[in-house]
Amino acid sequence: MKPVGAGTVNYVADWIGEVLDDLIGQIDQNIVVETSIDPKLQNIAEAAVIDELAAKSVKFNVSQGALVAMTTTARCAPWSAAATTAESQYIAR
Repeated sequence: MKPVGAGTVNYVADWIGEVLDDLIGQIDQNIVVETSIDPKLQNIAEAAVIDELAAKSVKFNVSQGALVAMTTTARCAPWSAAATTAESQYIAR
């Protein structure tokens, strides 16, 4: 998947890396992690957040935005944020 803008796919990968030890313990071999993140929806969500920030960040005096969408079965669909993890500890968590 080719990230758009801030590259939120990286936020998801970072978060998964942070929580894996708590979920399954120490990892000493290669593993495959499957998520419910849909790459197409991810890119659409990220573009929407970037567009909203471009249109409204000055008016509302904000520099960051985020979007979390849930399916009807409570799966997390896209995660999106328009800032880097270096800029905020709260992005996509």
